[in-house]
Amino acid sequence: MPWGSGSWSLYGTKHTRRGLRRHPRGMSGDADPTEYFPVRELSTHFARWTIKARVTQKSELNRFKRKPPAVGEGAVFSVTLIDKDDDEIRAQFWGTAAEQWHDKIVEGEVYTFSQGTVRIANSRYNRTQHAYEIHFDGAASIQHCTDDRRISTAPRFSFMDLREIRAKAKKHNGPFPVDLIAVVKTFRPPETITFTRDNKTISLAKRALTLVDDSEHQIDLALIGKEAEVSEEKLKNNPVVAFKDVLMKEYQGMLSGSSTRSSRVVYEGCDDPKAKQLREWYTQHGSSARYAGMMVGPGGGEGGTGRRREIKDATLRQIMEEEDTWEVDQLSYYRAFARLAVVRREMQKKEGGSNQIPLTYMACPACRKKCVEENSAYRCITCDKAVLPEPKFIFPASINDTTHSGLVTITHEIGEKLLCMEASTYKKLEEEGRTEDIDKHIGALGTATYEEYTVVLRCKPELYQGEVRPKGYIQNADPIDFKAEATHMIEDVHKYLPPESLTAARPVLQQGVKRDVKSEPLEEEDRSAKQPKVEIKEEEGDDMHIDG
Repeated sequence: MPWGSGSWSLYGTKHTRRGLRRHPRGMSGDADPTEYFPVRELSTHFARWTIKARVTQKSELNRFKRKPPAVGEGAVFSVTLIDKDDDEIRAQFWGTAAEQWHDKIVEGEVYTFSQGTVRIANSRYNRTQHAYEIHFDGAASIQHCTDDRRISTAPRFSFMDLREIRAKAKKHNGPFPVDLIAVVKTFRPPETITFTRDNKTISLAKRALTLVDDSEHQIDLALIGKEAEVSEEKLKNNPVVAFKDVLMKEYQGMLSGSSTRSSRVVYEGCDDPKAKQLREWYTQHGSSARYAGMMVGPGGGEGGTGRRREIKDATLRQIMEEEDTWEVDQLSYYRAFARLAVVRREMQKKEGGSNQIPLTYMACPACRKKCVEENSAYRCITCDKAVLPEPKFIFPASINDTTHSGLVTITHEIGEKLLCMEASTYKKLEEEGRTEDIDKHIGALGTATYEEYTVVLRCKPELYQGEVRPKGYIQNADPIDFKAEATHMIEDVHKYLPPESLTAARPVLQQGVKRDVKSEPLEEEDRSAKQPKVEIKEEEGDDMHIDG
């Protein structure tokens, strides 16, 4: 069969020659819908095609300096296209095509596309499920069409909940994109970030959100650029929001997200069943739930460089015994099971008496450093400008386990989680003199006091007036996940078993010990006799000395 009269697709289905009619380059006109090539069949095997698709996503125009020997400045932007069969593909416009079509192509409109080059998709930037992508240059032919209701107006989502994202991060090396749907728990006012690229100073808007979902995890996500300029009315009253192609990155073991040029945010009108499910869950249970953070554990990178650092499992006494091995200005990380005993609100003076310890400080919204008050206004020394500060938590607290106790510093995010209140709310109560409400939270710490947590401690000895003092900060605090801890224990047992017994031992470890439900319950006196007695003795001056 001649190539010009017909061909066979990769799926073995015969189709007639398509996309051979050349359209005049422009933005008007329509074409016969019987001649459109299916997006799912686009590949490097077909050179001539015409597709009809809706633009569900369009990035900003990105200008860059060309690498030698090329000279001058280049331009690129990308779009995500979807056809009537709900198949997606990514297309990129380079050089003159980017300059020509960026302002003419409108997100949400329907167009015909032809005269592009199909290439293998770059998985680093391509978020669609298609194995290929389209590159357009100055020869691109694009026509605007009347709206086709057969083509979906919404982008395709592949949602992951926060628990699944956290599990993926533990196995993934480096940033990765995800689709996410969650409830906006809190949001902050927009701020401006400034950076330099190619000797040019660029300023972008940034807005921080805290998201939660029914996996009872929470994550911080930053909206960058035009997405950060959304009206606060869309963020009030804890809306369910869908995010497409947000980038997950890890810093010092904590996972967070940020929008990119290709990201899209749907604030309302998301018809996914998950949206209704999340709304019902948050109304009934989510608003009062306790959420786990996005600590990714021993696989955490440091400083976003992809390097791996070690988080040791230890008791508080073991941490205290290792203080002598710490080096000045070198971080050490430990994971322990501990209880929050008390928040230190007073500091004893050497000459007698005590000073009240503030639980908050006024922070610069840009750099989060402490601001100083000058003439009834606040000034950030680091940014060297007057700012409207935000209250942030930072306070000392005692933690203990069955081996020891220690004094640590609790920072803002962990403080809000443990105190079950925002720093701005606490500051307002403090200014209004409502000490009873403050004591209610501080005295009981919600339900946090004496509840056991999995805490990650960041320890660092520092020089103070010629004396080395170890300081510890709670990096993360989550309710104990007994299922995950049991899995870790089984893995540790396997490490110490000889190879010949590993196969035989695995089924026993997986099944666990079966209880005889028909057996007689223990008498009360026998039950108490079976319980081990644990005594905790604390010697004066033996605490892990960690200043706030």
